[in-house]
Parts: sequence; structure tokens; C-alpha cells
Amino acid sequence: MEFNVVRDAVTGYRSSYGSDGAVFRRNHAYFWYPVNPADELPVAFRVDARGARVSIEENSVEGKTGVLSPGEVVPVEKAD
Repeated sequence: MEFNVVRDAVTGYRSSYGSDGAVFRRNHAYFWYPVNPADELPVAFRVDARGARVSIEENSVEGKTGVLSPGEVVPVEKAD
């Protein structure tokens, strides 16, 4: 995936269980408005398959204030 924009989703970009490899490059995810009333933080990049070879590079992630602040968004979450 390259050159995409995701806004205010629970998960910005996801590599599912069926993907053994993926590239996330030059994407932008921003989370200005909460879409999930639960206490869980949104995830910018999620990889579901254990041991998947995934490259995550040159992306940008923003939180509510326009920058990524600690405790606002999980930048990368992997099954491993």
C-alpha cells in the first residue's frame, strides 16, 4: 500500500491473516476524532499474521493535536 490517507478509523491500515508479506509506505493516518467509545487506542498499522514479513516505512501518523502524542495512538501493532 502506498500514498493513501485514512482518517478517524479504529485501525488505519491492516495486513490480515492471509498476508505473508506487505509493504506500507508513504501512507498517512490521522485520528482527530474518536470513533470508538471504548478505552482502546486506535492503531495506525496492524499486522495480524504471526511471522509475516512487513515493511513499514516513510509513513506519518497524527493524533488529536496534529502530532503523534504518547498514549493517543498505537503506531504499530504486530501479532508476534
